[in-house]
Amino acid sequence: KNLKLDMLSKEVSKLRVQISEKERELTLVYHALSNAAKIGDAKKVQSTIYDIYKLHVLKEKDSKRLNNNNNDSISSHAKRKNNSSNNSSDNDPEDQMVTAIVDVDISCVTESVRQRDYMEKTVHGLKRAFEIADKKLRGKAQKSVRENAFLIQECNRLRKESLAQQHRARDTEEKLRELKRQLEKSQIEINSRHGSR
Repeated sequence: KNLKLDMLSKEVSKLRVQISEKERELTLVYHALSNAAKIGDAKKVQSTIYDIYKLHVLKEKDSKRLNNNNNDSISSHAKRKNNSSNNSSDNDPEDQMVTAIVDVDISCVTESVRQRDYMEKTVHGLKRAFEIADKKLRGKAQKSVRENAFLIQECNRLRKESLAQQHRARDTEEKLRELKRQLEKSQIEINSRHGSR
């Protein structure tokens, strides 16, 4: 029974070691991919992903470690690519598969960069169009405000003129009535003078 427990505990400890190694490996892959995602140049991304594949999937121990300066891996990948294009019959199927995967990834990255650039240009164009339309709208609004102010002033002036004309008309009517009364009085006086003679 003790022997069985010892074997099981050894097996559990082996499994724990394997799990911790796998977790460490996953962390390394995660960090390597995160660093590769930050690279802007498509060729650098391609060579970095190729190195990640060789290091973590093919388990090539002589593959160069990834670091912040990827120039060595880029040149080595470029040399490998040139050699593979010259010696296409000597190509390893796994190398061809890796190159195809990396080429697909690079085309995806290139396409996403192209789409992002297009979206940025479109957004910039829309912002400019909005600013131009906004300026025109503000200009029209200011023009209509000025026109409205002028029309209000004109209406006020015409209202004052109309009131003045109404006062003059009343005064004129009043004078006319007064003159009529005076005319009637003078006619009555004339008639009464003629009648008394």
